[in-house]
Amino acid sequence: MQAAQDWLRKKGLSKAAKKAGRVAAEGLIGALTSGTKGVLVEVNSETDFVARNEQFQGLVKMIAQVALHHGADVETIKAPRSATSRRSRRSRTPLRPSART
Repeated sequence: MQAAQDWLRKKGLSKAAKKAGRVAAEGLIGALTSGTKGVLVEVNSETDFVARNEQFQGLVKMIAQVALHHGADVETIKAPRSATSRRSRRSRTPLRPSART
């Protein structure tokens, strides 16, 4: 059993290493304003098919909203977790863009 776990770990690391060199040249730019503040966020993906996905578009909108409210620092943007994302992780349902955006 231990040998199987080691083999799977090594195989996973080699797959991750192969994917690390890929270029993420596609994606979306999200723009959002509120009053006198505005943000532009760029979220990249490997293919244009991902950028056409509703879930990916919702993710870009959510990141833009968080950036607008919490500032431009990437670490600050990563830290907050909205009630929507917590609920989605618990129920394992995909994130949907809100109707207000």
